[in-house]
Amino acid sequence: MEQQQTEQQEEGEGELQLEGLVVCTYNVNWGACPDGLPSPAALSVVDAFVKQSPHVVLMQEVTLEWAEFLEANEVVTSLYPHRAYHTDKNWLGGGMAVLSKLAFEDKGWIEAPSNWFHAWIITLHPSSAAGEVSIINLHLRPPLSPTSPFMGVSLQAWYQSKQDRLEDTKVFVDRWAEACSMLRCMETMRRTGLGGKWLTSEKVIACGDFNEETSGLAYKWLESCGMRDARQEFDPTTDTWHWPLLNGWYTTRAKYDHIFYPPNQLRCLTARVSQEGGSDHFPVFATFVSHTTDSSSSGDKQSAETPETA
Repeated sequence: MEQQQTEQQEEGEGELQLEGLVVCTYNVNWGACPDGLPSPAALSVVDAFVKQSPHVVLMQEVTLEWAEFLEANEVVTSLYPHRAYHTDKNWLGGGMAVLSKLAFEDKGWIEAPSNWFHAWIITLHPSSAAGEVSIINLHLRPPLSPTSPFMGVSLQAWYQSKQDRLEDTKVFVDRWAEACSMLRCMETMRRTGLGGKWLTSEKVIACGDFNEETSGLAYKWLESCGMRDARQEFDPTTDTWHWPLLNGWYTTRAKYDHIFYPPNQLRCLTARVSQEGGSDHFPVFATFVSHTTDSSSSGDKQSAETPETA
């Protein structure tokens, strides 16, 4: 595992006053940037999120080559002065990146019990309408086997991966509680059997490539903890993943990418999938404000659009 963090703003310069915190999750596809150079696929990935100008971008499948390309891209570095990267020596698809307009604190890189992809926790500093927000970047196990001769496909992996995604998520959430200084609350939840329901007591966001749709075990567990998926709430019919088969004659599609939040702590104004970019996944955007800073909050959805600029 390697880590790199870059911050180009002086202390105090990043205090942006925002009407809403716009979060983007994006699996950029590790193979879309094979040599660190500005390939058409890599450039289109950048264009897909830059044109929406979210305040923070949580990336999955980031390799050293992807990090080199992003650091050499002047549009990215000027728009996002706070950047950090984790790459995974065991999995090409296991790396992550955070690109942010706001200063953030790295709260930990969490190893997955399944030995698949890890999770990453950051805390954004309180300079937005959402206040201080803790975010966990997730890339849960795909329904594949590294030893299968059939392009990773196996029936056993399909079923085993469901449980792995659930168990990994539970461990990630436990470690997240520690990172959020919620250890005492977490121990209470364990004793009472409430598990991850501490999530609704904090301003937190869980996002990323879940490798499962709304029927998945990890997805359902987060729902049972009181969390809500912004993508499903505002844009439930748009696919977030596509993969061509049979030489392009058929494309399989799914809704694997999600942005969860606690509706009693944060209010989601809008969320949508932008079906563009050179990855097999599409970026998902969501805009949040805190209930305490939204004087018009009544629990109803507002017709707000994701800002083109910030």
